Amino acid sequence: MSSDSAAGTIETKRLILRESGSEADSNPAFRLKVNDANGFLGTGAASDAEGDKTHLTARYGAIDPASIYLWSAELKNCGEVIGSVGIFSICRKNSRASAEIRFLRKFAEDGYAAEATKAVIQYMIYSAGIGRIEACISPDNAACAAVLRKSGMEKEECSRQGSCSAENICGRDIYAAVKSRMYTPSEFAGFYDIKLADGQFGLECVKKTVAVPEKKWVPAYFFDIKQNGEKIGTIDLRIGMTESLYYGGHIGYGVIEAFRGKGYAAKACELLKPLIRLHGFKSILITNNITNRSSQRVCEKLGAELVRIAELPVWHDLYKEGARKECIWEWETQ
Repeated sequence: MSSDSAAGTIETKRLILRESGSEADSNPAFRLKVNDANGFLGTGAASDAEGDKTHLTARYGAIDPASIYLWSAELKNCGEVIGSVGIFSICRKNSRASAEIRFLRKFAEDGYAAEATKAVIQYMIYSAGIGRIEACISPDNAACAAVLRKSGMEKEECSRQGSCSAENICGRDIYAAVKSRMYTPSEFAGFYDIKLADGQFGLECVKKTVAVPEKKWVPAYFFDIKQNGEKIGTIDLRIGMTESLYYGGHIGYGVIEAFRGKGYAAKACELLKPLIRLHGFKSILITNNITNRSSQRVCEKLGAELVRIAELPVWHDLYKEGARKECIWEWETQ
């Protein structure tokens, strides 16, 4: 379990997500009448009005308030609250929960809704230990469907009936993010026919380590980064996912000081793409300490997305080494 708490804060690149109290929030994002289609984007039914815990409890019946989390999304640059992400119907026995998002449309279309939802999904799966997060939306809610897909959810099925409002019954589309299919552990791939080089710059595999399930270690490749035959750094690739790896990342790299500042780390990451694809990954995680600007610049150069700035759990090796916050980046490799 992360040192983030459900009653605490989740930070993304542009947002601060603060857990809201049980009383109705006074900001427009929560008070907005959602039947104003031009002003609101969300998974909720058109007759819903209040986006607070009271609303969620009333809508979903006699739910234990402790099983409902609600974060308000606040812009970092000005403090304005522009929407919310709620997690409800949390069942720890079956490791599943449901999500509801509610955003002012003008901000949702700028990617804020997907940014907030992805961060909450990763928090719930990797920090709170929930294996499945799902959301149900109307089939004609194309804008919200796009947000859910960008957040890492996949469309699973269409239900023939579902509560669309207090007065009407309509079909519902079900989207879900499932831990077991996000980063599936796999065995080593036969990569020797794959070119991991660009001219005189390339990667040489020097070691492979097998999975150690009792220690939650996944298989890993270790490479020397070479330029004109000379070793200038190292890079490794870990195949799979564990709670520990979520904070440690799939890739670790280091360049010898004399060769830094030339873009070699990013170039080495790019050379790993064929191997990453061979293992079936559509994206991987790269993490770095909040103070490590040089590593963050590598992620920016790769075009990776900063998903959240996470507080490290006290049990993690990085925490024991003195680190407290890690930047979690997601790099699309397709």
